[in-house]
Amino acid sequence: MKNLTKTIALVLCATGVQAQQGCPTDADLGRGITLHFGDGASETYTAVADATTQVDGKFNGALSYRLLIAQGTHLLSYVEVVDGAEDPASQQVYDYGLAPSQLPVPVAGERFNANVTVAASDGARQEPQLQAYVEGPELVVGTCRYATIDALIAYDTENNYMETIRYIPELALGFMLWNQSDQDARLPDTTIIELTVAP
Repeated sequence: MKNLTKTIALVLCATGVQAQQGCPTDADLGRGITLHFGDGASETYTAVADATTQVDGKFNGALSYRLLIAQGTHLLSYVEVVDGAEDPASQQVYDYGLAPSQLPVPVAGERFNANVTVAASDGARQEPQLQAYVEGPELVVGTCRYATIDALIAYDTENNYMETIRYIPELALGFMLWNQSDQDARLPDTTIIELTVAP
């Protein structure tokens, strides 16, 4: 997780919010929903399997990393993309001991503890984590409005890595709002300036 600069992805849950005309919904994940961020980066979220979403992250228009996310907040794999090809040496695979569909969807007021096994090119390690879910602020992008849930995630790592994933139930995905560690100070929160759906 320490290599991630943002991110990470929405499964529909009952929110009582009606679909907004012209605004993306979780039904668009099959084609791909792109979040355009204020710093010029973007992430495209595409449903690839039950409860699993692929995230393609771009910087300056170039594909830079690829993720697999379960239920919006649970990172299943991370790999860097160099010159259009995945770099096997950079890949990290996360095993929660549960199938993706069995991992929890964020619900405000709930918590999830996991002793995650991380497999990387230099071997495997244990990485316990605690996820706490709280109600987030309304997300407004243009004329689209979405309720959110913030997943605060603390990792039992040497550098005390922490992050918050802002989960959007109506889109069934979540993006990295901020992260920090003993070595890296928290940067300003990630902002979304546009949402688009692949044709």
